[in-house]
Amino acid sequence: MITNLDQIVERVKGTPNKRLAVAVAEDPHTIEAVGRAVKENLVHATLTGDEKAIKKVAAEAKVDVKLFEILHEPDKGKALMLAIGLVREKKADFLMKGLLDSSLYIRGIIDKEKGLLPPGKLLSHVSVIQVPAWKKLIVCGDVAVIPAPDLEAKIAILNYAIGVA
Repeated sequence: MITNLDQIVERVKGTPNKRLAVAVAEDPHTIEAVGRAVKENLVHATLTGDEKAIKKVAAEAKVDVKLFEILHEPDKGKALMLAIGLVREKKADFLMKGLLDSSLYIRGIIDKEKGLLPPGKLLSHVSVIQVPAWKKLIVCGDVAVIPAPDLEAKIAILNYAIGVA
């Protein structure tokens, strides 16, 4: 049984690297986290956004930009759709939000023509939380995406959480 986040990281280290697409990667926390994941050989990363801003933020965070592929697109909406396109085209395995408004990010994901949400599926999220005083991980399903889920939505949320657990 996995009881902490470090165990998840160790398990991932034994698998082939996944490809990460970061939408609007002009944020120091994003750059630091992705840089660490690349250095730990967990992912290959492609960053979208304003290349000059990404390089400036990376330099300030002391992260080597040679760790990433950078696709220059200064317009945030277009940079998001560029990252989403990488996932749709199977050039990336998953998407990460950088420095852009959450509503824009979600709109891009649920876009019926160019987004990632399959028809008939529900947009939700699952969080895995480690609390030092607790002996195991906590898996939370949809704490904010669907404010008043009906029974069908609750079943989908539960199934997503079970899949992660």
